[in-house]
Amino acid sequence: MFPKHSRFLDVGSGNGDFVKKLLSLGYTGESLDYSHKAIEFMKKHLGSSKGIVIRLGNIFTYRPVKKYDVVFSFEVLEHVKEDAKAMMKIYSFLKPGGSFVMSVPAHMALWANVDVLKGHFRRYERKELKNKLEKAGFVVHSIWCYGFPFLRLIRFFSSSGEFIKSNIPGLKSQKTGESSIQQEYNPIFAPIISSPLVTIPLFAIMNLFLNTDLGLGYIVVARKPTSLKSKKR
Repeated sequence: MFPKHSRFLDVGSGNGDFVKKLLSLGYTGESLDYSHKAIEFMKKHLGSSKGIVIRLGNIFTYRPVKKYDVVFSFEVLEHVKEDAKAMMKIYSFLKPGGSFVMSVPAHMALWANVDVLKGHFRRYERKELKNKLEKAGFVVHSIWCYGFPFLRLIRFFSSSGEFIKSNIPGLKSQKTGESSIQQEYNPIFAPIISSPLVTIPLFAIMNLFLNTDLGLGYIVVARKPTSLKSKKR
C-alpha cells in the first residue's frame, strides 16, 4: 500500500466500505461524495471514527485544505460527463509525486441496460483511459483489467439491471450519481461475492488475467510527476 503517514482523499465514497478498510489499516484522510444519502449513511456508521473527515461536495467545486498523497476513485468517473476535466481536478488535488488509484468499467462492447440504469456515460477502453490520464498530466504506472472469467459471467446474468437495489435505507434505484452505492447483482450470487472461502480461490484465478483485456473493468495506478522534467520523461 502506501506509507502510514499518507493522507488520502476517497472520491465517491458511497457506503464507505473502502474508507472503513483504510482506517483499519491506520491511514487518515477525507471522503467526498455529493449524495446526501451516502453522506448520512457514512456519518452514521463512520462519523465517530478517528482519522476521517466526511465531506459533502462536488469534485468540480471542492477546494481541499491541503494537497493529498493519494486519491482513490472507484467506479466513479463513468458517472461524470466531463471525465477528462474531473481527472485534471484530481491531478490538482495531489502533491507532486502523489498517486491516483481508480477503477472504471471496461469495454463499450459490454454496454447493457444495467449501465443505463446506473447512470453511466461510458465504459472505457485501455488506450482511451491512458490518453485521458496523460492529457491530465499523469504518468500511468499500471493498468489491470479485472473480472475474467467469473465476474464477467455473473454480470452476464445481471446485465438487464433488474436486480439493482441500494444497501442504504431510503435510496431508490435511479439514474443518478447515487447509483454508485447500489447493488446490481442477482441475490443468488451473494454467497459467491461475500464468502472468503469462495472469493479467495476465484480471485486468485482472476488475477492470472489482469494483464489481458478480457475483464469487465480497469484498475489504474497513475502518478503526478515530482517535476515538469520528470513529466516529460
